[in-house]
Amino acid sequence: MVDFRAELNISDATLTDNLEDTLDYSEIYRIVKEVMDTPSNLLEHVAGRLRDAIEAEFPWIPEFQVSVAKLDPPVGGSAAMARVTVKGGCRE
Repeated sequence: MVDFRAELNISDATLTDNLEDTLDYSEIYRIVKEVMDTPSNLLEHVAGRLRDAIEAEFPWIPEFQVSVAKLDPPVGGSAAMARVTVKGGCRE
């Protein structure tokens, strides 16, 4: 399971209703799908690859975070999920 959150100035999009004035979330989905199609052993590695791919495609996003969770992880006991969150964005 992947969760993407971003801090963006969306004031233009609230007035124009134009996709060009905001982030195209279908492009985020495309990146997530591409990254998730490559197997990894660690959630941390997947989260880092997602962060790097999003930063490469959208260097103008000021701040975002990506969480990657594995449901029912093999931890030797009962656990609903294991989750890793990384932060990214252009930190000026």
